[in-house]
Amino acid sequence: MVFPVALAVCLSGCQMRPTNVMRSSKMVDVLCDIHLTEATIQTRIPSAANATKQSYHDAIFEKYGITRSDFDRSITWYARHPYKLAEVYAEVQARMETLVQEVGDYKYHPEAKLIAAADSLDTIPLFSFAPQYLFHELPVNDTLQFETDQTHYFAVGDVIVWRFLQRMSPLDSLPDRADSIVARLWVSYEDGHTDSLSSPVYADTLTRRYTFRMPTGRTLKPVKVKGAFYVGTMDFKRLQIDSASLTRIYNHHRYPLPDSIRRKADALLPVKQTKPMPQALKLLENSNRELLKSPLHTNDTSRRASGSR
Repeated sequence: MVFPVALAVCLSGCQMRPTNVMRSSKMVDVLCDIHLTEATIQTRIPSAANATKQSYHDAIFEKYGITRSDFDRSITWYARHPYKLAEVYAEVQARMETLVQEVGDYKYHPEAKLIAAADSLDTIPLFSFAPQYLFHELPVNDTLQFETDQTHYFAVGDVIVWRFLQRMSPLDSLPDRADSIVARLWVSYEDGHTDSLSSPVYADTLTRRYTFRMPTGRTLKPVKVKGAFYVGTMDFKRLQIDSASLTRIYNHHRYPLPDSIRRKADALLPVKQTKPMPQALKLLENSNRELLKSPLHTNDTSRRASGSR
């Protein structure tokens, strides 16, 4: 029985790690850094010369107090012992998976979570309307228009959405629907042309919801958005506008916002209008004019505005 015992001792000795070969835990540390470095080089400087890559590797070896010969000797020994190498790489893979999870949770750069949140937004307000407008006559030289030309807030592929509630009480001679009275939205582009969307205005004392949704061009950037709640000359008894909003929806995957916009905190707030409705705001601020104190009755009949482009 001496021979089998001697053979077992020999095999056991043959599997022992030599003293000039790195232990498995240190091998895992070195390999993790090497693989991270290789991935970084491939992502950030894919055309890097071999000398540049070599300098990064040398920095890793210096970090762990080894030479390239030490690493080559160690990797050769582990390659000759596949099960040992498999154990090492199982730990390397586990660390990489943990690292990916930690990066996804913003462990190392928590400030990036704010930027990611900004990137995930797809809607930005373009105009700051008053909560409510009330008129008993059409303002002189004013068609209840608004306009914004904050060009740095527009991008190719935007969708412009304008919503509001409106209720109009007619004079006795005004029909329920007058085709000569419309609400209209215009979008102008950098080449000078303009698209428009219109909807008839109903004068039947019902509160109606109007929604204009205008996809912009796929090749040209919008430069100005203009709208009019009431375009016409016919008189009315009472016109009430409530809950108006103008927003832009962008495809942030295909057309990402420039960094200068994304980093602005005020991009998350209503943009100050460049040309507010002068007569409308004067009426709201004039204490001698009647203001409706209660909000609109939301249980009134509301309809989605239909328009033709």
